[in-house]
Amino acid sequence: MERVWFQSYIFSTYSWSPFGCLCSDAVFLFQRVYCGHEYTINNLKFARHVEPKNDVIRKKLAWAKEKYNNGEPTIPSTVAEEFTYNPFMRVREKSVQDHAGKSDPIATMGSLRKEKDNFRVPKD
Repeated sequence: MERVWFQSYIFSTYSWSPFGCLCSDAVFLFQRVYCGHEYTINNLKFARHVEPKNDVIRKKLAWAKEKYNNGEPTIPSTVAEEFTYNPFMRVREKSVQDHAGKSDPIATMGSLRKEKDNFRVPKD
C-alpha cells in the first residue's frame, strides 16, 4: 500500500536529510502523492510567482496545461517531484526564503501560507 503524507505530518516527524529534503528513507521520495482536487495548474502558478527563475516549475506548468487541455489528470506526482517545484516543500531553499523575506524554514512556511491564501491566480 502506498503512503500519502501531509506536509504538517512530515514536518513534525521527519528530519532533514543530506539531500535537503525531509525523509526517513529513499523509498519515501518515490511515494506517490494524490491530492483530492485538481489544483495543479493554480498551484504551479503560485510556485512560479515564488520562484520565477525555476525552470522545473516552468516545464511542469507547461506539461500540466497540456494535460488539462487534453482532458487528462495531472496527478499523481511523487514526493521527489514535489521537492523540485512545490514552494511549501522548498522552505529551506534560498530562493524561496528570499521571496518570503525570511531565513528560517518555519517562518518561511508561515509567510508562504499567508501569501497563498490571498494569491490571485493569473489567467495565463
